[in-house]
Amino acid sequence: MKAVAIQAFGRPEGLAVIDLPTPTPAAGQVLIANEAIGVGGVDVLIRSGVLASYGFEEGHIPGSEVAGIVTAVGDGVDTSWVGQRVWAFTGVSGGYVEQAIASVEEILPLPAKLSPVDAVTLGSSGVVAHFGLAHAHFAPGESVLVRGAAGSIGIMTVQLAARGGAGAVAVTTSSAERGDRLRKLGATHVLDRSGEGGEGAPRATTSSLTSSPVRTCPPSSPSSTRTVAWWPSAWSEASRRRTSA
Repeated sequence: MKAVAIQAFGRPEGLAVIDLPTPTPAAGQVLIANEAIGVGGVDVLIRSGVLASYGFEEGHIPGSEVAGIVTAVGDGVDTSWVGQRVWAFTGVSGGYVEQAIASVEEILPLPAKLSPVDAVTLGSSGVVAHFGLAHAHFAPGESVLVRGAAGSIGIMTVQLAARGGAGAVAVTTSSAERGDRLRKLGATHVLDRSGEGGEGAPRATTSSLTSSPVRTCPPSSPSSTRTVAWWPSAWSEASRRRTSA
């Protein structure tokens, strides 16, 4: 099968197509014929060589999420998975291949209307957004501030918080256009760093990013502020305050 490996750290030109034998799933694993492969921020960091000190070497095959059809299963795996369309998390390697190995515990069946490309676009972003809200002990009725919300993780966080019953979902973004898009996805307050504002957007300066959403949902205690940062911390950050019932 064909695979893409890092032949030299640095720019994308350091990636090369290589030939590898088709893998056989071990116990608890499945083999997936890939139809789409996600390209995430961690893949770029690994390819650049920034994470070489963590054990990543040239020859590494990047890719952490794929979508496709299960073609074989290992011992202990229900054979009904064979032929199913799935999304899979492969860890921090092994995704840039024609046929990927994944643990059966790291796959999810795809809804009929969800394409493989959409699946790898939403997959890890949704998982990280859900983890962040859960780690912050988010509960319905609370206010959520998502900083830099126009990225994939931020967009998923906005939607999950809104669907989870947030009292207010405030976002920071760098343009009015992005702010309008986020409002349609569930943001109640858009704090536009560009100063352009947006259609119907509450205006705020960057110095009031924390206090603005609190004014719409008064906190029961200022000490209840929570901040969660996901690695790398530059990707996204969510802050929230408990609100009165």
